[in-house]
Amino acid sequence: MKKRMAGGTTAIMTLILFATVRATLAHHAVEGIYDTRELVRINGTVAKVDFTNPHVVVHIDAKDKDGKVTHWTVELSSVDALRSVLNIDMKAFREGRGGGFLKPGDPVEVEVFAAKDGSPKSINVSMTLPNGQITHSGYGCGGSKAAGC
Repeated sequence: MKKRMAGGTTAIMTLILFATVRATLAHHAVEGIYDTRELVRINGTVAKVDFTNPHVVVHIDAKDKDGKVTHWTVELSSVDALRSVLNIDMKAFREGRGGGFLKPGDPVEVEVFAAKDGSPKSINVSMTLPNGQITHSGYGCGGSKAAGC
């Protein structure tokens, strides 16, 4: 009886491990979604910031040289990573006061890897915050001048 239960437990644990590893690999397949060979610089205004798991997403309105606005979504690090690195006041952030991070209307410059499908989706490489602080995401540098590259 104990042998059968041990075998069943091992099988269940193996399935859980396989599912977790597979989900992790799928989630972090940056090269499958984004063109990591070319760094794109976006200058714009923060439209919205979503502090959601697994990643913070910043929505940026950027004008081109003809004045046409493109609405970019920029995927950042996790909420916990940003909170610890940037010392974000989450209560102030949730109340729309920025919390020491970004709020709608703030100017921002980001260096990103853009989506391979040509859509205005991207993953952050570096970001220059309104206070001049430059953050680096850890997704690679691609020629970025951000600290840590």
